[in-house]
Amino acid sequence: MATANFKFKKRSKAYFINAVVAIVLMFGIGFLPPVEPVTEMGMKVLGVFIGMIYLFSACDVGWSAILSICALSMVGYCGLNAAAAGALGHAVVFQSAMAYIVAGSLNYYGVTEQIARWMLSRKALQGRPYMFVFIIYISLAFICIFTSSLAMIILYWAIFDGICKVLKYERGSKFMSSTIVGIALAFVVGGAIAPIRGWQLSLFNLWLENVGPMSLAQFMGITIVGTILCMGAYLFYQVKILKDDFSPIANFDVSTLASEEKMDSRQRKLLIVVIIVFFFVFLCALLPKSFPLYDLIATRIGAAGFFALGAAFLGMSAHDKGREALIDFAGVCGKCIVWNVLLMIGATMVVASALTNEATGILPAIQQMLGGAFAGKSTWFVLFFTMIITTVLTNTASNIAIGTAMIPIIAPFVESTGSNAAALGIMMIWLVNMGLILPGASAPVGLIHGNADLTNGEAYKYSCIGMLIIFVVTIPLAVFANICF
Repeated sequence: MATANFKFKKRSKAYFINAVVAIVLMFGIGFLPPVEPVTEMGMKVLGVFIGMIYLFSACDVGWSAILSICALSMVGYCGLNAAAAGALGHAVVFQSAMAYIVAGSLNYYGVTEQIARWMLSRKALQGRPYMFVFIIYISLAFICIFTSSLAMIILYWAIFDGICKVLKYERGSKFMSSTIVGIALAFVVGGAIAPIRGWQLSLFNLWLENVGPMSLAQFMGITIVGTILCMGAYLFYQVKILKDDFSPIANFDVSTLASEEKMDSRQRKLLIVVIIVFFFVFLCALLPKSFPLYDLIATRIGAAGFFALGAAFLGMSAHDKGREALIDFAGVCGKCIVWNVLLMIGATMVVASALTNEATGILPAIQQMLGGAFAGKSTWFVLFFTMIITTVLTNTASNIAIGTAMIPIIAPFVESTGSNAAALGIMMIWLVNMGLILPGASAPVGLIHGNADLTNGEAYKYSCIGMLIIFVVTIPLAVFANICF
């Protein structure tokens, strides 16, 4: 399996055509006459927003985000200093950067690979092929709570490739092809479990800013159950419907997957620090307000503060009796901070804030346009209508862009229809992560379609099955959340 043989976007003619179209929209819409209640400035901001979404979907995120930040100033909404401060100075950007350092140190020093190999080499999995494959999926999904690096897909594909070579599975076999996609599927659902960094965090905060409180504990309670059910259902599909041949795995010696070397002292120290940091991050969401130290832990420090303190501690700590630093801080920052995502988060937050500003008149216009669709409808209709639209759109364009666009649109109707804000927010943010079908929907799908061991037909077939399973599993979860939250 050529795990590193995945496709990067080529700068084709279509790429530049899309870029030009997006830029024309970004600056051209502002010249159109406004229709009340949208103001003249509202048209300009709407142009920046639509152009940004188009660029995120059709081009690259990094430079598109920079242009979008500059565009707010160029159309006259605010000065460049204010736009830059609103984007790069946003708390979500800071928290994401600190989380990348803390969690990224585990990848940088090979701790995540050690954990993965340890989980897959347990004797309890010997002779239990279904459980073994399920643990492959679940271990990757839960590791993604701490790190959502695409390198984890590459790592698990490499481990799986080694197993297939030992067991002499043929390239193109149903088992091999479906499991390749299953590994990517586990990465996608696992990365959506906890919105505590990256663009998932930006969507979580965008919901908080536009709609209101949503409990991280409730969010994770639903997504953890959803992840287990989704991967269990996908495995059921492989066993009962696809009828993959699991028999060779029954005789596979799982102990061969164990790492040749045990964790060294640096890796153990890193793991302990990261566990402590994440404990306090989750504690911020779980502590009751009546707890004596609630104000200090959850308000004054908060999740961003604990990530920052963790990053600072890793940078200042010594290793090997003080002869060297615990981590190569510059190296970790250089390799593990995903700058294009941080820029995207900043641009998303500042442009979305401009979009919802009263001076633009955009939200009242949306209420007038879509109010009829929701008028007199039940909260169940709003919930499932939103779920369906989100699922369709996030599989046709960039899930980052779709999430950014959908939240400000749906937000005004949550209160007006009496919908359950927590349930609607959880389901929407969960599903917007599930861009699995078209290559432009998300980065993991690009890896799927670029994998040399999959045909385009196989990539689409298993990705569509995976998306169908996710949506079906989400329905009872949505019912439960709507009733209980």
